[in-house]
Amino acid sequence: MLLYAECMAQLNPSNVSPTDPNSAIYWIDQIRTRANNPVNDQPHLYSARPGVRGQLPTATDLMASKGWTLMQLIEHERYVEGYCEGWRKEDLLRWKKGADYVQFKPGWTGYQSLILPIPQTEVDRNPNFNE
Repeated sequence: MLLYAECMAQLNPSNVSPTDPNSAIYWIDQIRTRANNPVNDQPHLYSARPGVRGQLPTATDLMASKGWTLMQLIEHERYVEGYCEGWRKEDLLRWKKGADYVQFKPGWTGYQSLILPIPQTEVDRNPNFNE
């Protein structure tokens, strides 16, 4: 849905109607609504709060409170929804964000922090590691 929302934002960035399926906001709100719904069928999950609705604001409210553009909202949602799924580097390349956009750990440079490299200290400790 987020890729579709990104396409809608590229085709018609001025359409920010939360009720129009041809708007990117509509699809982002679908995802945020799903995340806000209580989980009743899986009480063993940490995030499950049976009967309690989440506190995520709508996409338009989030844009207004943060002062974001539509594309910044989509970038945020892709980051949040795709956390640790391995698509971040491709997203940044598609959006033409440079390596300086990435906040990384000290000693790592640019996109290197997105591919989760094995620290040299761990490689040195492992006698079975072959490069």
